Amino acid sequence: MIRKKIDELAKSFSETKKLDFTDQTREILELRSLSDVLSQQSLFAAKTLFVLRGFLKNASKKELDNLFAFLPEAKDVNIIFWEEKIDLRLKIVKWLLKNAEGQEFKMLRKPEVEKWITSLADSQIFSSGAVEELIRLHGSNLWALENEIKKLVAYTNGREITVEDVKKLCLPSAEENIFNFTDAVAVRNKNMAVKLFSNLLSQQQDPWYLFAMLVRQFRLLISMKSSGNLSKLHPFVVQTTRRQARYWELDELKKIYRQLFNIDVACKTGKGDLETELSLFLVVL
Repeated sequence: MIRKKIDELAKSFSETKKLDFTDQTREILELRSLSDVLSQQSLFAAKTLFVLRGFLKNASKKELDNLFAFLPEAKDVNIIFWEEKIDLRLKIVKWLLKNAEGQEFKMLRKPEVEKWITSLADSQIFSSGAVEELIRLHGSNLWALENEIKKLVAYTNGREITVEDVKKLCLPSAEENIFNFTDAVAVRNKNMAVKLFSNLLSQQQDPWYLFAMLVRQFRLLISMKSSGNLSKLHPFVVQTTRRQARYWELDELKKIYRQLFNIDVACKTGKGDLETELSLFLVVL
């Protein structure tokens, strides 16, 4: 939704420059030089739109102060600050909340996703269960859902979109595959866990990410088994973890958590290979 909004706004400008500060290879720019670039653009009012993603979260104090000193005088510079979260204590944020237009984009709930799917398909009808199957595969990932709907509309050519069409054309998302993997481990389905682990590696999934998801899974199971207090988590996560916890005793979970800790130490000290260690872990689960 954010990307679509930016694309919509960008139509009013001759050029859009996007600077991404969210990853480790963030734009290498001194804020003084960025301010110079922004100042130069004021000579060509309303021609260039700047999109600064993750800047308010990742910039240094000096960088924030430099830009804050520049903004009040920047009458003709057009900037979008794209942030996942904002720190209300920052003076630049306080200033923006008073002087700039803001819009919040929240993750859609399931009924809203269902409505969004049917609206995107325009006049084409989904059969009972087809929308549910799409959401099962991709959740509220609108980017993935939009691509899947385009395929389904082109394939069905005006007829009703069925569950069978979705199953035939739409692949599970990476998130869905990882969830299935951790769920298989959590319910002690060894054969399925090994198969899914192999599939995820063949899809170039980072083994360290899979390891982190396993650690998180067993941490949740231990919390559920010891205290049952997962109130801060999404109800779906609580319900799923409660179901999985029935397959374990608390002592077993603590033992496995220690195994995972030992795997972590061994691989980070060069005494083990993570893919091999995880494969052995799953086989003897």
